[in-house]
Amino acid sequence: MRIALRLALILGLAAPVLAQPPLPLPGAPAGASAESTRLAAELEQAEARASRSEATQARLEAEVEALAGRRDEARSQLRSHARALYRMRRAGMLPVAGGFDAMLSHLSRLERLERMVRSDVAAVRFLGQRGQALREELGRAAAEGEEARQRAAALRARKAQVDEQARLQQAYAGLFDPSGRPRLPMPGQAAAPMGHGTIRVHGAPQASRGFAAQRGQLAMPVAASGEIREASRQDGAGLELRARSGASVVAVAEGTVVHAQAYPGYGQLVIVDHGEGYYTLYAGLGQATAVNGQWLPRGARLGVVGSEPLYFEVRQGTRSLGARSWIGL
Repeated sequence: MRIALRLALILGLAAPVLAQPPLPLPGAPAGASAESTRLAAELEQAEARASRSEATQARLEAEVEALAGRRDEARSQLRSHARALYRMRRAGMLPVAGGFDAMLSHLSRLERLERMVRSDVAAVRFLGQRGQALREELGRAAAEGEEARQRAAALRARKAQVDEQARLQQAYAGLFDPSGRPRLPMPGQAAAPMGHGTIRVHGAPQASRGFAAQRGQLAMPVAASGEIREASRQDGAGLELRARSGASVVAVAEGTVVHAQAYPGYGQLVIVDHGEGYYTLYAGLGQATAVNGQWLPRGARLGVVGSEPLYFEVRQGTRSLGARSWIGL
């Protein structure tokens, strides 16, 4: 999209956004759509893994619970058989008085109880080991599920970013002509071409003098109440001006708004085109009150300060200029 390319050139946004490959600004419909499709496929896979993990966890939890009941029954049976064996052994050979048959019957019952106790011990041991193995498997399934959910959340956020970038580029389509000049009439007004590839919005006054002639005489973008320091955003250099939250941010010179929306790395951003390739940037706004295509006279309000300092920059094309000298500091 022309506007996306224009913004990329103005801001010099060559660094990746959120450590991801840079979005292909001039080819959003193809590039962004392809990336969105890829992310959607990866997201579907991650969500499927998370769902499978949840199903596995549910199955293992049910098995662990059932196994715990079986182990309790086995322990109860072991205690019962062990007590019976203890009593029989403590009785010794008392049945001998009843004759040889009584003695054999006693020995047979004793041997049978010993086998039952050994079987109960083995069953309790097996159920304990099986329970431990299931709990370990459940832990692995939970970890895999959490990893899949985190992966899905990251993919979902990245896809939303890509889709939003594409949406912005679609929304800005047609705001610049083939020569790269903005064509942004005020609401209900038509733009008319002027000489040398410039434009004028019907109903808007012409600039009284060129932007370059106002160097050192630009208005302050905000009534700074604190520190003013050199700062930068991406590869551009400008100023950070601390002011009270809610303070008005104004246009330092007359011009046309060519961007009034959030932009990665800048927050709420307003860009004003002053003609002759000169632009001023107002970033980190608490709120942008200007709208795309609006013509602003010098000193007109375009937004308000938020919780962060106002970032201000002057550019000619893609080159950052010394903002301090332009506002006469």
